[in-house]
Parts: sequence; C-alpha cells; structure tokens
Amino acid sequence: MTDSPESLGALIRETRTRRSLSLGDVAFRVRRAAVREGRASGATRHTVWKWEAGLTIPRQDSLRWLAEALDVPVEALVVAAGRWRPDEARTPRLRAVAEQQRATPR
Repeated sequence: MTDSPESLGALIRETRTRRSLSLGDVAFRVRRAAVREGRASGATRHTVWKWEAGLTIPRQDSLRWLAEALDVPVEALVVAAGRWRPDEARTPRLRAVAEQQRATPR
C-alpha cells in the first residue's frame, strides 16, 4: 500500500507525533477506549505500527477507539481509510470532512 499524505497511516503517524505519543501510548489509549465500551482490544504498539505502515486497516470498532485515542473525528479516519468515498458520505459531518480532505492540497 502507498503512504500518500491523505492515507490513514500518514494521518495516524502525523497526529501521533504531533501529540508526542509513542506507538505504545496509542495502543494503550485504544485499549482503554475499548474498555470504556465494555469491550476488549488487542491493540499493541506493533498493531499501531502496522496501521501507520499501511499493512493493515483497523476494523470499524478499532477506528472508533483510535479516533478517541488520537482525539480526532472518527469521520476523518473513516475517509482516510477509504471506507467511504467522499461522494458517498452519508452524513453532513462526514461529507464536510471528506470535502475538507478533498480540498487540501496534496
């Protein structure tokens, strides 16, 4: 997979480093977000590294927990992950995020 500026991996890495978080910090926060929902996550620093490297894409519930861990809108991660194309955005908030990402110079 490529790691273009709009990719999920680049978004995770950029946000993580901007917030001075380690891979382990993000994994811990993802697991903590899952526990708050009464669920369990097997996220490790290696898992987060694979997300950043574009080797794997988080499942839907993990995207939600990752958004909480990084304090970003889940819609931004969903669009970056390619789960919805911008023209298929179903909610006004998702459409706004998709349009913002589309308008951002690459």
